[in-house]
Amino acid sequence: MTLQADNVQSTLQEIESREAEFWDTATSHLTDDDLQTEKVNPDQDALDRSRVALLGRLVGKRVLDVGCGSGLWSVFMASKGAEVWAVDISPQSVALTKRRAELNGVSTNINAAVMSAVEMDFPSGFFDLVHGQDIIHHLDATSFGKEVARVLKPTGRAVFSENCANNPLLMFARNNLCGRWGIPKWSSDDEYPLTRARLAQFGRFFKHTDVEYPSFLFFHYLNAKFFRYESDLVNRLVGGADRAIWAYLPFLRQYSYRQIICCRNPLLLPKDEPTEANPDGVAPHGEKGFLVALIALLALGVILWRLKPGEPAGHATRIDERSE
Repeated sequence: MTLQADNVQSTLQEIESREAEFWDTATSHLTDDDLQTEKVNPDQDALDRSRVALLGRLVGKRVLDVGCGSGLWSVFMASKGAEVWAVDISPQSVALTKRRAELNGVSTNINAAVMSAVEMDFPSGFFDLVHGQDIIHHLDATSFGKEVARVLKPTGRAVFSENCANNPLLMFARNNLCGRWGIPKWSSDDEYPLTRARLAQFGRFFKHTDVEYPSFLFFHYLNAKFFRYESDLVNRLVGGADRAIWAYLPFLRQYSYRQIICCRNPLLLPKDEPTEANPDGVAPHGEKGFLVALIALLALGVILWRLKPGEPAGHATRIDERSE
C-alpha cells in the first residue's frame, strides 16, 4: 500500500471512529419501550410510503440494511418476510438493532454486525435489495457506491432515504445557526447533507438513479429547530405551508430537505465522472434561493384559510434521521 493510500485509510478509520462514538452516544437513551413502540408508518408518512413502495415485495428477499441505526427498518423489513443483514459502524446501534429484533419477535430473520459500509464482508452479488437511512451523506460517495453495487445482484436495487443540500436557505441555517444561540445541532462534525454532485458520484455505479420528493419539508425543520413543535399554531402554519408548496408548486419540491433515492441495476464498470457547473452540487444562492424564500413567504399567507389542525407536514424527527 502506498503512503497516500495509507493516509486515506487512516483518515477513513479516524472518521469511522468518530462517527461510531457520536452515534453510540446519540442512541444511548433509547429504552425497550422505544424499541417496541416506534414503527415505520407508511399510512401516515409520505416518505415511509414511498420507500415501502420502492422496496416492493420482501418475502424471501435477501436485504442489506446498511447504516441500520437502532434497527427500525431492519425490523420492519424482517416482519414483511425478508432475511435482513443489518450493519452499522456504531456498536451501540447494532446492539439496539438486535434488542429491537428480539422485542418484536423477528430476531431469527436479522443478522446484525458492526461493519464499515465501504468495506463489507459480503460476497459479490449477494443481496436482492440494499436499504439505507441517512447513510450516503456520511461516506465517500464513490467508495460507497462501488461497494453497494458490488454486493447487489445484477437485477438488484438500492433504496435510500437521505437529507438534501439543494435548499440554500436551509444550508445557510445549518452552517451559521445550528449549534449557536440555543439552536440544536443534531449532526456529527464529519457529515454534510447530500449534494447533487455526491449523489451523481454514487449513481455512477448504477444504470438508473431516480430521486423522489414525496413531501416538502422546509418549514417543518425550521419549526423543529426554533419552536420544537411546542406551539399548535406554529405546527399548523408550517404544516399547511409545506403541504401547499408540495401540492401547488411542484417545481419547488426539489428544495425539500428530504429525498428518496432508488438506484437500479448495478454496473460492472462505473459511468464517466459527472461534470457540473457547480462542483459542490448545491443550488446556487442567487435566483433560486430568492425564489424559494419569496414563494415560501407568499405561500404562508395564501394557505392560511386552508389550514387544518394536526401534526406538521412529514413526521416527527426520529433519532435515526437526525442528520443535518
